[in-house]
Amino acid sequence: CHFYEDDKKRLCFINLRNVGGVPINEGSPSAFHVVKNISDIETWDGNLPVLFDVQTERDNDTPLIEIIKALGNKEIKSVFVNYGILSHPAILLREAGVQVQQSYQLYEKQVIHTQKDGIEIGGETVIVADQIEQAEATEAYKEIDLKIEQELHDPHIISLNQMVEEDSSFVGGKAYNLGKIAKAGFSIPRGFVVTTRVFKKWVENTGKLDTDTSDQISKAFQLLELENVAVRSSSTVEDLSQASSAGVYKTSLNIRRDKIANAIIEGFKSFHEPNAQVYRSEKSIEGSADMAIIVQEMINARISGVLFTRNPLNPDTGESEFVINATFGLGEPLVSGRVSGDTFIIDKEKRLIKESTITQKNSMLTKDGEVSVPESIRSGSALNNSQIDQLVQIGKEIEELFGAPQDIEFAIAHDKIWILQSRPITKLGS
Repeated sequence: CHFYEDDKKRLCFINLRNVGGVPINEGSPSAFHVVKNISDIETWDGNLPVLFDVQTERDNDTPLIEIIKALGNKEIKSVFVNYGILSHPAILLREAGVQVQQSYQLYEKQVIHTQKDGIEIGGETVIVADQIEQAEATEAYKEIDLKIEQELHDPHIISLNQMVEEDSSFVGGKAYNLGKIAKAGFSIPRGFVVTTRVFKKWVENTGKLDTDTSDQISKAFQLLELENVAVRSSSTVEDLSQASSAGVYKTSLNIRRDKIANAIIEGFKSFHEPNAQVYRSEKSIEGSADMAIIVQEMINARISGVLFTRNPLNPDTGESEFVINATFGLGEPLVSGRVSGDTFIIDKEKRLIKESTITQKNSMLTKDGEVSVPESIRSGSALNNSQIDQLVQIGKEIEELFGAPQDIEFAIAHDKIWILQSRPITKLGS
């Protein structure tokens, strides 16, 4: 079953299985046309609302970009999604000019409640997310001496904390933004960038990292005292104002030193994947494209999420609203669209939660794999009021730093907020 809000702000019931259910409100549709692949788009009759349900979990080969392109060819301008509204699939849909509307699934064991009363934030903490058991409460995130990091600045390997403006063309947008965020005083996981020069050499060497580069990567691991890391793309045409490349390239999580070379190569390979080439062609950014790779400490987050400093679903009030999408554990299931997470719409000037939608969260992804969330808090909020207040302040400051609305990914571990990424919001709702 699904609920959706129509143009008169009425809550409508939709029966997905066509078993004769009667809508709560007169005039609401009785079913969706579900799109899981391109063939489903071809069979759309032009009448039923479209539920875009393409699965996009990590390492899935589903051609998301091609399916979104097919929506445009069929002139489908609006779809419902079960994804979080700030997830990568939702971002790519909006970039293609498709309006995204949220649809919440109600399974037998899933509870979703929405609150529109308006709650002041920054005061008393009333939400239960902090009850998650801290299995690694003694885990320490090391502060590395900047003098050591200064050794990590050469044409091939650059520390995120040592980046300068002249490096921007060699490290890609995502890495350069992280360096700028770190210099502004925000906490980012320590790490380094494998530059576009290495990518070019890798292409010339027909897919092999040369020995000198491999040695430099090992040295960086040792100097930064890294153990498990996340390996992410940082293309020179990624995180642009007109093209986010959200989820287009390969991300590898929880990688140890002995597997790092292979993870970097997998990131390089993803640059040449058909979906990535189609995306760059559609955005007319192929000619200037190049690839760098970010290697960062793996934060074993208890809470992860995405913050938009504009509301992409409400053009009328979007400039005055922040939207936060959050879940327990690591953020990969949230950004890939496997879970919808909790959603908070916040008046950024009044510091007021205007609306919150809380979903049941039965499991969460950790660096040790997927684990169950304690039953007592599954239907509780992923974020407490204090954390929301901190995120609003961080969002304001990062938006001011870059001078444009931002899409910010974050992780929370042991009451500390880590910034994992910030990029321009590519397209707001219309």
